[in-house]
Amino acid sequence: HGIKAVLLFGIPATKDECGGQAYHDHGIVQVATRYIKQHFPEILVVADTCLCEYTSHGHCGVVEGEKILNDESFELLVKTAVSQAKAG
Repeated sequence: HGIKAVLLFGIPATKDECGGQAYHDHGIVQVATRYIKQHFPEILVVADTCLCEYTSHGHCGVVEGEKILNDESFELLVKTAVSQAKAG
């Protein structure tokens, strides 16, 4: 029967305030997704679209002082989802 699906969480080598590796074309989840889909096209790949594992502060969005900036965070989450979808 084998593996039917995987859920990917990214652990980047570097982190920054805005979680740039989450939506980078060569981010760890994007690279892993392309590899899996190239070698095992029948496997369903599900990717975590959160920013917390990519940000230096560990929050799921853009932080300014003590506030999370929702609009800016949403834009980065959209960029992440699009980048992941393009990867496969």
